[in-house]
Amino acid sequence: MFRALWGLGLLGGLLIVAPPASAAETPADSAEAKLTLQARSYPEPGKILVSVRVAAIPQTPDTASLSLDVQLRASGQEKVVSRTTVDTQPGMREEIGLDAAALAAGPYAVAVQLRRPAGEKLAEVSAEVQWPGRAEAFKNIKILNNFVWELLELKKTPDRAVEGDHEVSVPYDRWLLVRSKSVEGKPGQISVSLDSQVLHRHAPGAAQTLESMRFVKAGKHAVRVAAEGEAALELLQVRAVPEVQQSRYPAGTMYVTQGVKYDWEFLQRHILPHVNTIISAGVPEGAEAHMREWKERGGKWISYMSRAAFDGKKDAEANVEACARYYAERPGYTHPLLDGVLVDEFYETTDPYETYAAAVKRLNAQFPGKSFYPYAAGVFGQDPGSVAFSQACIEGGGYVCWEAYLAEWDDLKSALNALRGYPYAHAIPFDDKLPGAVRHTIWVPGVFSFPWPYADGYASVNYNAYLDMQFQFIATHPALFGLGGVHIWRTGYCDEERLRWCGRFFRHYCLEGKTSRVSDDPYMLTHIQNPDFVDGPKGWTLQPAAAESITAGRREQFGKFIGRYYRGPDTFMVTRREKDRPNVFSQEIRDLKPGRLYSVKMFTGDHGDLLAGKSREEVHPVSLAIDGGELIKDERHSYQTAFPTRDQLDPFTEAKPFWLNYHWQVFRATGPTATLRISDWKTPDQPGGPVGQQILYTFVEVKPYLEEGP
Repeated sequence: MFRALWGLGLLGGLLIVAPPASAAETPADSAEAKLTLQARSYPEPGKILVSVRVAAIPQTPDTASLSLDVQLRASGQEKVVSRTTVDTQPGMREEIGLDAAALAAGPYAVAVQLRRPAGEKLAEVSAEVQWPGRAEAFKNIKILNNFVWELLELKKTPDRAVEGDHEVSVPYDRWLLVRSKSVEGKPGQISVSLDSQVLHRHAPGAAQTLESMRFVKAGKHAVRVAAEGEAALELLQVRAVPEVQQSRYPAGTMYVTQGVKYDWEFLQRHILPHVNTIISAGVPEGAEAHMREWKERGGKWISYMSRAAFDGKKDAEANVEACARYYAERPGYTHPLLDGVLVDEFYETTDPYETYAAAVKRLNAQFPGKSFYPYAAGVFGQDPGSVAFSQACIEGGGYVCWEAYLAEWDDLKSALNALRGYPYAHAIPFDDKLPGAVRHTIWVPGVFSFPWPYADGYASVNYNAYLDMQFQFIATHPALFGLGGVHIWRTGYCDEERLRWCGRFFRHYCLEGKTSRVSDDPYMLTHIQNPDFVDGPKGWTLQPAAAESITAGRREQFGKFIGRYYRGPDTFMVTRREKDRPNVFSQEIRDLKPGRLYSVKMFTGDHGDLLAGKSREEVHPVSLAIDGGELIKDERHSYQTAFPTRDQLDPFTEAKPFWLNYHWQVFRATGPTATLRISDWKTPDQPGGPVGQQILYTFVEVKPYLEEGP
């Protein structure tokens, strides 16, 4: 059911350069109404977006299979010009893109019927929508997804060589990705140029695929292929792509070293081939050679910094002159290799937007070619002040970096509904107030997987899969067509596996223009049952060392306290260490694919210290074992590290934290099942810790692990 729901393949949509041609909503008109409908036109990709909310239905389970029959007719006519059927359930929100590219301009009617599998009609609703016709600028452009549009693709044939001069037209300011592949074994060199600037050269005789990215203004651009001797290109592609940013370099994790450094070499392998912009804090020490190399490759380099008021300089926001001077003196504007500043952050209607708007206009005039990028969240974009400030940033080439930190939900339906409704709360209203805002917005998903906080709110959910779903959504939802770009917040809060996943997301969605997901890993994890102990010991086999030496526990707000982002359970298991034998609780790990890697993640804490209101940094003497799997034992794949909380739970504060342990183990499945065993003895022969010590265990997560490779 949910595979069908997620496979709608919404392609394209419009960055609305004028208010949508029509937005009509038919609300529920009685207690019995089961559907709410909204329809909007998006002329650039040639789509009419139909948003349908299915209400809960009396005497019908929430998991019941239903279908939506969606029809588009010319207003006042019976002929159906577009039709689709979508599987759904009670309580679902569906976003359905209807192809309208070939339709004549005019009024249309959208009709939606809700039916049971046998065909019984439960409800019907309709709405009028005005279709203005396909946008002229995109009629001859091959749209791959919201991010990527193919402007030119030439392939060598027996009758045609890929050479000479070619022209491409870009509808608005965008990055161009130029990719060329040379024929093997042919002597001579080939150069590929954009607007008379050589992008890259193919070495003689080698079969090479080379890529270059350059930021260009809207309009026509010249691409030249110059070949010497018998050298020839097999392929030439030119694509318009978004601004893809790496945040940040250099980067280090706060508490968990994981045997990996996010240095230039690591980023060159996993991230930098897929991005065109780097964000750093000021000018990193010893990094000027990397900055020069990056700029020579055509990339941007932006300096991150806090807002003046958040950096203890509130007076710098008191007036326009002081505000402009404060930023004008920072490296983003003074250093010749930097392209501007990324400023953290703006989110209240009471922020000094009038001052900032005027200050940014001064900076734009004083430093042409350098830009002001604001981080934005909260109610940003919903009031005239932040809209005027955004306009000033956009005029200088800046982008609004929207903090789209979507928290996990403990069921797929809730996650999909939250994701599908998100643009209506933020991106669509912002773009309605400032036409063109979406194409100047950088989408910033949160990747938090290391202390602190954790985007992983539930051990039963695969947040890597949820990130994949988020990238697919922004690459396909029509309201986000032409989205300016993307980066993640941020590398230092991200474990190395998730960072490598993000490199794949960048490539797949932002450069290759795919609409399918990168992975088919499901949102809900099924490998173990009750991993957060919400149902006490249910699903676990207990081997207590003494009477009541293994118990279930709960403390109000504990999940939030240990860093679960926004939501997550407050439950845990507790063992009391005994002298003669260990406490052990275990469970079969199911649904494994032999040969694939999986990770086991767990948090532990001293429960006695939690009750006593004290804590200390220590490595807990407990063990985590996997029977029936091949353990990967090295620094990257097997570790246990202490880390502190940063939230408040009386009497603990950030200054007086509660210390936990982060446990990580990767194993290769050798069969479809294995057994996870957790013990409060460090080894089978000795406790390794004081008798009577109470250890709490929470967030025991088993999920697929991304093996390093192509």
